Amino acid sequence: MSFDLVNAQSYIPSFDILFEKYPIKRVLEFGEGEGTRYFLEKTSFVCSVEVIVSENHYRWVDKCKESYKAYKEEGKWEQIVIIGGEVLKKVDINCQKGVQTELREYEVHLKDILETSMEYGPYDVAFVDYGIHMRADMVNLLFNKVDIICAHDTGVSPKIYGWDKISPPNNYKRQQFKSEYLGTTFWIKDVV
Repeated sequence: MSFDLVNAQSYIPSFDILFEKYPIKRVLEFGEGEGTRYFLEKTSFVCSVEVIVSENHYRWVDKCKESYKAYKEEGKWEQIVIIGGEVLKKVDINCQKGVQTELREYEVHLKDILETSMEYGPYDVAFVDYGIHMRADMVNLLFNKVDIICAHDTGVSPKIYGWDKISPPNNYKRQQFKSEYLGTTFWIKDVV
């Protein structure tokens, strides 16, 4: 099967390198879409988490549910849909304006999302590319829960996504792929 490489999936060449180097079997994906099929074809299990903060997310969730129904029936795919609520919606709108909100105002919501998604773990890789813009905060929460963490769009919009807030522990090494348009960054735990 071939995959169309568009900007939204510009991370695929980076993951091709990762898959060659590490035995990746299980992926936790924050933000489902066309790239989900890539992970489903490369691994034995994918858990896709979609956080809904706007009406258009419902249509996206339904499209993915239909597209990956066969994988769900095979036990290779789990879809977790979380209604973001007013707090995450407000924070997401602020992020899109480049206005960062204090983490303490919404951290409990992100921790709940992570806790729910970890029920299907353990995972070899966590990929953060969801439609809400608190991506850096989720990366920080994933440290020491998943050995390989990846975020997409790290080469653009640092104020929107909060990339400067990422603070990896000393046991993670950062690997950034700048050659692609949107940027992909991995944080890989030393023990991997």
